[in-house]
Amino acid sequence: MQQDKQLMDSLLENQKTATYISEEDLNPEANRITEIRVVNAKYKVYVIILLILWTIVGTTYLPDAKAEYDNTVSAHDSKVQQLASLKQTFNNYSTLEKARVWIDKVTDRIVECVNDTSKDEQEECKASILTGELWILADQFNTVVSYLQMGDLNSEKMVIDEKKVLKNLDRYLTRNIPWDNRSTQNGTIWGIHIWEPKVVKHIEVWDGDKKRSFNLNSAPIEAEIVFENKDDLITFVDNIEQYIIQEKEDRILYTIDEVSYDIMQYDEKQSTKVSLTAYYFK
Repeated sequence: MQQDKQLMDSLLENQKTATYISEEDLNPEANRITEIRVVNAKYKVYVIILLILWTIVGTTYLPDAKAEYDNTVSAHDSKVQQLASLKQTFNNYSTLEKARVWIDKVTDRIVECVNDTSKDEQEECKASILTGELWILADQFNTVVSYLQMGDLNSEKMVIDEKKVLKNLDRYLTRNIPWDNRSTQNGTIWGIHIWEPKVVKHIEVWDGDKKRSFNLNSAPIEAEIVFENKDDLITFVDNIEQYIIQEKEDRILYTIDEVSYDIMQYDEKQSTKVSLTAYYFK
């Protein structure tokens, strides 16, 4: 009995100090599979959460962001086009300004070409002038002539300088030889009516670092002139379109709007209404 008791006590003591092996130690693969399943489940939850967040962001913020981006790109493209257009306009104005300066330098040659050169030689004369800085006006000689014909019709006491208009018509345009004040008249002025001027175009230009603003004005003029025959009428029209007055202060740029002339009675004396428009800067 004593031995049995000692044996029992020994077994109990050994049980207390024995190392136990769990089922997990016996089957580690099963434990790894369980961990993988847990991790996969967590990732699925994360993916679902991310999808929900992406959907919220995509439907709430992205359309506005996309619209703002498109507007920014469109505004940028528009600014680029405007800048290119301004550069082109600046280059054009710069070229025209150089041409204007050159016209002032060769004014005497242009006046001689228009007033004193025969029609047969005029084309060659024009070609010899419109070179260098004037190449841009090679096909616009009439524009050059109009620029030189432009005069100042501003008056301190009147809306328009009516005395200058009267002198221009009587002293130059109604003369067979407009540069000769002793020349016979091609027509007799019976009456002139000058209407109120109006602004044709507002113009702004840069002069160095200063901006200059002025208006291109037009003044309708109706004149009643008696012509002896069609040749006198033609001379009058030629004086307006193809003559540059030598005295710069007396120049006026006109366009002929209407002439009420009976061509069937071209060899008879006629009272003719001539509608003109005078242009000037103010």
